[in-house]
Amino acid sequence: MRIFPILLDALFPPRESELLVRSLDAGALSRLMEPRFIQREGVSVIGLLPYAQDAVRACILEAKFHDNARAARLLGAALSDFLHEFLGESLPFIYMEPIVVPLPLSKERLHERGYNQAERIARVAVQQLPALTLDARALRRTRDTPPQTTLGGAERRANLRGAFETSARCDPLRTYIMVDDVSTTGSTMAAACAAMRAGGPTRLIAITLAYQA
Repeated sequence: MRIFPILLDALFPPRESELLVRSLDAGALSRLMEPRFIQREGVSVIGLLPYAQDAVRACILEAKFHDNARAARLLGAALSDFLHEFLGESLPFIYMEPIVVPLPLSKERLHERGYNQAERIARVAVQQLPALTLDARALRRTRDTPPQTTLGGAERRANLRGAFETSARCDPLRTYIMVDDVSTTGSTMAAACAAMRAGGPTRLIAITLAYQA
């Protein structure tokens, strides 16, 4: 029945970003895809969606801060579409049995938020691509850090030094696909990739759902 959602919206007016997410169909973000390689802090990151697009920004904000399951599904579907094409065009022996690793939150941030949006998005993509597996424990965040956007270049690197470490389960023969929701300075992904390489894996693919020009 439509009457209940209407009454709910009247009592609790939805956010502008929430309304925009509701209006998007399943393939909306895939149609906005503009993949590009971005060099950030010495790491080549594949950015999928321009953050400047209203629909992209709304999905990122809703998935990250408001536990919006629809936004996570839309972003996960876009990631799945990209990986299906990207890995399909790659040599099979290079990308055999890839493992998707969502960038982790600190214990403090996870407790505060109650979920890791990167993990939720990555899980949607993996469910749609049986050739992939998800390992949310391959990398862990050892401590909470201040937001990177408040810091300068040298401060960003110092802020994240030693902030990640890998588990003992990493397989040096497998390809690991690192996934984050949005990249601003790139320092977080660079630190995460450095920690993963220190744990043994040599083949890493770094992907951010949204990028800022």
